[in-house]
Amino acid sequence: MFLKKDQTKLTQQTDSKSKNFTLNDVKELTWTRVLEISALEKKAISAEDTSECTQAAAKQVGEAATPKEFLLARHTFIIDKIKKRIPALLHPSPVNLRIWSVGIIFVIIAFVLGILTDELSTSGNKINLLAPPLLGLFLWNLIIYLWLFISYIFKLLRKGKSSPKQPIRELVGALLLKVQTYASKKSPNLTAFYKLWVPAESNYLGRAVASILHLSALFFGLGLIFSIAIRGWGTAYTAGWESTWLAESPDTVLAFLQFVYSLAPVNDGLFQTLNVDMVKNMRFDINPTGVPATYWMVRLITATILIVIIPRLILFTYNQIRLSLITNNFPINLQTPYYQNIIRQWHGQSMTIRVLPFGKSLNAEEKNALEDLALRINQSGSKFIYEETAHEDSPLPVIEGGRAEELWIVFQMSSTPEMEVHINFANSVKDLCNKNGATCRVIVNTDSFIERFANTPKRIEEREKNWRSFLITTGLPFAFANLTALNTQNVLDEFEKTANHN
Repeated sequence: MFLKKDQTKLTQQTDSKSKNFTLNDVKELTWTRVLEISALEKKAISAEDTSECTQAAAKQVGEAATPKEFLLARHTFIIDKIKKRIPALLHPSPVNLRIWSVGIIFVIIAFVLGILTDELSTSGNKINLLAPPLLGLFLWNLIIYLWLFISYIFKLLRKGKSSPKQPIRELVGALLLKVQTYASKKSPNLTAFYKLWVPAESNYLGRAVASILHLSALFFGLGLIFSIAIRGWGTAYTAGWESTWLAESPDTVLAFLQFVYSLAPVNDGLFQTLNVDMVKNMRFDINPTGVPATYWMVRLITATILIVIIPRLILFTYNQIRLSLITNNFPINLQTPYYQNIIRQWHGQSMTIRVLPFGKSLNAEEKNALEDLALRINQSGSKFIYEETAHEDSPLPVIEGGRAEELWIVFQMSSTPEMEVHINFANSVKDLCNKNGATCRVIVNTDSFIERFANTPKRIEEREKNWRSFLITTGLPFAFANLTALNTQNVLDEFEKTANHN
């Protein structure tokens, strides 16, 4: 039996946001988890086999090992066991997505487009200072910076819960996901893996896509500068303007040129003598030769460096730093039943499950279903204690702090959920668990309700929605289960989903 201080130590060791795992560590452990469960379902390995792997890993790493060292050692033993028993299960394996292989393609395309932008904004050796491709580049980048700033402020105000969407980032991210998960439809194991992995890597993938986009924008600007500089070496460019809407408004054009092209702090005296008459004389239909473009080209290059190159380099560097932090400190939820069971076995703990049927006793078939579910969660089996709970004022069970215990509340879907009754009871049990280092989960038994309203699915849907809206306020993992026709995997998936959501 563990003392309370031992349980506290175990809880600290299995913190759900461990900072010792890398991205590759978590990916390997997630794949191993999927393979292990699949092998157990196919009876290629047994619970005794997995316990044997756990013991072998514990012996290899020693008592002072961290959860990371232990789990990675166990991963090796599990994979070796599967390789001997059912090697076909290992194939196909998850794609090792080389994000920057795709990213380099984006960067090259952006550089080429930057070169073409200069081509589109010039005609022969004439540079139209009002050409949309050049000015559009500056405007687009300024809009992006403003949007990123708004997103950051919005995230702070919402305490990180949500922020405005980044459509381009999401589009590129979806493309990378498509490449990564292409083969998953052909393999149930890959489908199960990506169901777990895609949400886990979303933050990493978002940062990687942001880095690619910022670097692509940077190279777009470099392509523009490269084109201007190289072509200017052997071409005598002249500058001027032409416009349908501003042809008779040289004063407006002057103001526009002074605003846009003076963004760059270049001490060339360009605007000291520039006036309305000179601007009017720069119209290509009045003066086809325009004026020498040297100063304008220098300002264009300088503005591109200040508005595009430098900010994008800063943003790229920032995202790369964040990406490195995520890669080397990848989050892993060690509080899920799968990891908790393994770590309990590592520390020699047995599991006691106290079932609290609320308002209605469970029959033998329903109890068997719960015990089958517990076997899938804990693998090595659990000791069951049924604590009858007639109503919300029934005394709560006495549990001993420091022991490995779970309390399972079983509500009946046939009952209408009430905050003062069901949810207050669930919160009381949750508080009891928190005080004694135990864990808690909620099961809503759907069997009698589904049987009664089998011909009115709308009624079932509404009742489930009602229960779900109440249960989510407790912060407890919960699942809907038909205990007379139990679909274990669906229940496990819902426990996983609601645990992560809460």
